[in-house]
Amino acid sequence: MTKKKPSSEHKKRGRPETRIIKLDATPEQAARAFFSHVKPADPSRRLHNRKLKRA
Repeated sequence: MTKKKPSSEHKKRGRPETRIIKLDATPEQAARAFFSHVKPADPSRRLHNRKLKRA
């Protein structure tokens, strides 16, 4: 005979619950922390807009 699982082991139906992240920082502080480890842009590698020559 099969045993029924307790209600705590059943998977919930429907969409999974989204996690709500609580931060004690302003959006500016969060952005500064997020982008603080990014290297500055290298201007020598920049592609400039060039006009195409038409024949």
